[in-house]
Amino acid sequence: MAVTVVTSRGQPGKRRAKPATRALAPWVSPTDAAWIQMGPRPLAALGAKPNRSGTRLTPPGSFVPRRSKRNSARGNSKCRTSVYSWRICPYNTPVMTRPLPFFSCLLVVTGGIAPGAAIAEGPSPPTPFEAEYALYAKGMKVAKVRRQLTRLANGGYEYRSETRAAGVGALLSKLRIIETTVLEAQETSLRPEFYRYARSGDKKKRDVSIEFDWVAGQIKNIINGDSWQMPTQPAVMDKLLYQLALMHDLNNGRLPASYLIADGGRIKTYHFEKLGEETLAIPLGSFKTIKMLRQRPGSNRKSTFWCAFDLEFMPVQVEHVEKDGTTTRAVLQSLQGIEP
Repeated sequence: MAVTVVTSRGQPGKRRAKPATRALAPWVSPTDAAWIQMGPRPLAALGAKPNRSGTRLTPPGSFVPRRSKRNSARGNSKCRTSVYSWRICPYNTPVMTRPLPFFSCLLVVTGGIAPGAAIAEGPSPPTPFEAEYALYAKGMKVAKVRRQLTRLANGGYEYRSETRAAGVGALLSKLRIIETTVLEAQETSLRPEFYRYARSGDKKKRDVSIEFDWVAGQIKNIINGDSWQMPTQPAVMDKLLYQLALMHDLNNGRLPASYLIADGGRIKTYHFEKLGEETLAIPLGSFKTIKMLRQRPGSNRKSTFWCAFDLEFMPVQVEHVEKDGTTTRAVLQSLQGIEP
């Protein structure tokens, strides 16, 4: 894991202006970095030993601080500013550090899943799979959900979700919901091309399709026959694909903070927060999971995902709470294509 440490133990010295003549480092995306404020004791476990001069030889591709105007005075060691702008260090060059109050240390950690976690050298493409969930409400099984990711002949993917009433729910309705998204796996993201939602079997019949035209920069929406367009935004996706993107990002060492979702004719932001790690027992077995919360600020509605480390971060349980407290829970029952 690439870590750049800025510590307060040394006093700032003179900048060494001669960079090493090594090749440029691979680009590191700023979205792959998470800032973590830690004390000096955890740093010792990571082997961080800054030298007395206050400089540290940074590895290629590391994030390093850019001195602000407030700190540009030569020999200024009384700076109290704790926020820097950041740049990529293209060479293996010594970089000046500065004192921080209370001997605190600022870490820039590539990925952010967990300290010491192994990060793959290159992004892993999505693995095709087929999964089936049981959906529970008030302790009773009311539906079953089947998710399937298929690789297409053109190199893209199709992600399909089908929900059918089951158990007690089958006695009350013939509900059937089919969602499909056609997508392209890019180097660090999943990009949608087409999304379809079809609901039938109850009073809430609904037919929605969304076409993402990345060349023209437009999103075409059709809902029950009515159509309109809106401009795209970078990294926007549909409300089915974000669940696959969560798996994909976690599996590649990225901890997502939010996703942009095209839904209902506008762009929404789905906020995510890591709640911790938990070992969860389900019918398929016991799995160590990372617990992710999706909740809009100020809202009582929330969704919690338990994503298993050993299953490429497949959600083994998803719990959704509505504004009135109504809770539904989906539990993984079977899985093909991904092995522990």
